[in-house]
Amino acid sequence: MKSRKQTALIRFALFALAVVLLNLVGQKVYKRFDLTAEGRFSLSDATTEMLGNLKQPIVVECYLEGDLRPDLKKFRNSIEDVLGEMRSYSNGNFDYVFRNPAESGDPKATKEFMASLYKSGLTPTDLQVKKEDGSFERQTLFPGVIIRSGDRETAVNLLNGTNSGMSGQEILNASSEALEFEIINGIKNAMLVSKPTIGIIEGIGGLERLQMEDFILSLKKFYEVEFYDIGRLEPIPGNFKAIVVPKPSQELSDWKKFKLDNYVMRGGNVLWCVEQINATMDSMSRAGYFLATPFVNDPSGSNLGLDELLFRYGVRVNRDLVQDLKCARIPLVMGSVGGRPSMQPRPWFYFPLTTSDGKHPIVKNVDPVWMQFAGSMDLVDAPGISKTVLLTSSRYSRSFPAPARVNLSLAANAPNPALYNKPFLPMAVLLEGKFESIYKNRILNDFAQKAVDSLHFQLYQSAIKPSKQIVISDGDVLANYVSRDGTKVLPLGFDRISNMTWGNRRFVLNCVDYLTDETGFINIRGKEISLRLLNLEKAKKEKLKWQVINMVGPIALLLGFGLIYSWRRRKKYA
Repeated sequence: MKSRKQTALIRFALFALAVVLLNLVGQKVYKRFDLTAEGRFSLSDATTEMLGNLKQPIVVECYLEGDLRPDLKKFRNSIEDVLGEMRSYSNGNFDYVFRNPAESGDPKATKEFMASLYKSGLTPTDLQVKKEDGSFERQTLFPGVIIRSGDRETAVNLLNGTNSGMSGQEILNASSEALEFEIINGIKNAMLVSKPTIGIIEGIGGLERLQMEDFILSLKKFYEVEFYDIGRLEPIPGNFKAIVVPKPSQELSDWKKFKLDNYVMRGGNVLWCVEQINATMDSMSRAGYFLATPFVNDPSGSNLGLDELLFRYGVRVNRDLVQDLKCARIPLVMGSVGGRPSMQPRPWFYFPLTTSDGKHPIVKNVDPVWMQFAGSMDLVDAPGISKTVLLTSSRYSRSFPAPARVNLSLAANAPNPALYNKPFLPMAVLLEGKFESIYKNRILNDFAQKAVDSLHFQLYQSAIKPSKQIVISDGDVLANYVSRDGTKVLPLGFDRISNMTWGNRRFVLNCVDYLTDETGFINIRGKEISLRLLNLEKAKKEKLKWQVINMVGPIALLLGFGLIYSWRRRKKYA
């Protein structure tokens, strides 16, 4: 009897010791087992490495708090899951807090606080969510965070896809997928001591600075921006992480082409926003039409001089205009009321709303991108270059070769869908790899020879290291609206007719981020979380059955376990 008692005490002591040791180890070593198929609760290696190397405290304030509906509460909890996971890897240098913008209860104080959030960069969002009875409910939210590091702060909006036509549940799911990237990218930007430099090429007859003001200001939050005249003698600076070529409208000389090619051969990254056809709404005559022609009417067909460069790199921008039934609208006079012209918004098929399959990190959860008088592209063979189509026209699209007559009657009349029979035309393409020079195995022209002999340019047959290029067949994808007197500038992608902001800004910033990213952070955006929604009709029909199972089932299991235990005990000790 004594031996049995001693054995029991020893077992209890060993168990208690094991629990204490396990808790001590748990305080030093953090391990979480994520059993979800898509790794919903796991952070990427790049994120954990960055968090583990934090040198100064990071504080995240989230403003999605208060009396929320269940779906929004779930999104709020997803944010807290990500933030809690990040804190566990930060060695004590990361913390977060949730705040309700209306916590004061004073309407005036609440309004002032919300205004301060908006001024900081958080966007209030009206989210439309379908309820059980089929009706829709709208709620104004601040679904975002402000990340503070020392005296620097960065605002991050966490709700994505609000203009993509997705349902409320799909919007929340897409936003949940992007949480890790959005927050870790915000942390990275809040910690920036020296910003990488982006060069914007001038001297090509491109967009004016005021036309790119929103794009430039958005870039300056995360990058240093320098304007570089491509006609200068020295090479394009090597400290440019990437360059932007915004809508060239003049034929590039051999000297300028040589410098662009030389930059790519040195491993430079390029965002090309180019179009071959000169077409703007400002060209519309009083008769309601104009003739869209190439920028440069060269009998040789070389046009802007970019064909040779881009063809060697793996893509060709065609001399055509894309028409798409999925498009933005323009105001058009449709009759008169009381002697005054009646203006109505009509679909303008030359303004396609381009979309993607959503698989690549650049375009994942990005709203449709609004293009204006854009062309199509062809992918051509380029050794060692991988090509990814980022944006395409819709299923119902077509293209017209230039010169093309652009007539407002196209918007006034109902279209015939059968004529729009060229689906999914490529309109933005990513090129990656070691590019070959246009001067490979060729005799140098005079400009290239002088650059090598007199200016000590290094001549390369192919790139010395892999680089990335993105070609968009529309220069206006970077252009924001500017009033005639130049005093009013609207956000990039804002459509004054529909009062919607399309995905232009998000898309082009993602392009720059991808071109300059050397750590793989942007690939975090590729994370997918499956949307597993209840069948509401089936749930309503089987509601009583599942209520009975949930209420009676556990009790029945306990009773069954008790009866079996009693039966075995009687059988053993009878």
